[in-house]
Amino acid sequence: MIVFQEAGRLGNQLLQYAVLRAHFPHERLVLLGFGALREAVACERTWFVQPRGLGRSLVSRLHRVLAWCAARGWIGEGGEVRSGDACRLEWRRGRLGALTLIRLSFFQHADFEACIAPTLALRERWLEPARRALAELLAQAGGGVPVFVHVRRGDYASFPSPEAPAALPAAWYRAAMDHVRAREPAAVFVVCSDNLDWARQELEGEPRLVYCDRGEIGDLALMSSCAGGVMSPSTFSWWAAVFARRALAAAGRSGAFVAPRYWVGHRSGAWYPGGFRFDWISYL
Repeated sequence: MIVFQEAGRLGNQLLQYAVLRAHFPHERLVLLGFGALREAVACERTWFVQPRGLGRSLVSRLHRVLAWCAARGWIGEGGEVRSGDACRLEWRRGRLGALTLIRLSFFQHADFEACIAPTLALRERWLEPARRALAELLAQAGGGVPVFVHVRRGDYASFPSPEAPAALPAAWYRAAMDHVRAREPAAVFVVCSDNLDWARQELEGEPRLVYCDRGEIGDLALMSSCAGGVMSPSTFSWWAAVFARRALAAAGRSGAFVAPRYWVGHRSGAWYPGGFRFDWISYL
């Protein structure tokens, strides 16, 4: 069995699950937390530990106990090893052999895109209502080609530092939408955000814009149903683009996906995380 404690929200959880399942295809996964992942996708050979009451506190205590056992070699342990832009997952077995604890990581690296199984997909109970909602939004705009715009604010206003936050300025979103329009003049931009008030105010005046707020999984399902995307430097954006690109490819089509150059490090001019860049994304 492979044990891993939740790190981050749905976008991070999807990447963590994909990497663990690819490296341990026949092992039972024991995921501590991961409530959003459990709701969003069907996970094979996976146990979810989500205690009620104490919740995260109890999960954290269990993780500390397992880490204590791993430090003494009773159970195995492993984690992500980075060397420049290269990355790999390494682990060792413990004396008991039954459990291996994988250290916390977000696995945000281009090498891990190959870990995504073709069968990993959002549940249909999320996708079907998202498609209907998207059709209604397109009708409001008079029809066109749907392209998501993901505006992440929240913790990005001060992460990774208050001096160089990951939050993108409105000017970047406007430039990115112009970039998409040059390729797809019929684009209708569907804005999803953790701060729609900011998006409405800062993007006011942009033509053919509609707004959506269907919750975390609902927004991801709707964005995944689009034909392109303007991405914030967020794993949530990245998964929406991955799912949308896969659906387009199945239909023999392609779409425009735009993200900030240097990803989270766009203000400092250095790729962060290192190596998390992809040739199918246009970086501005």
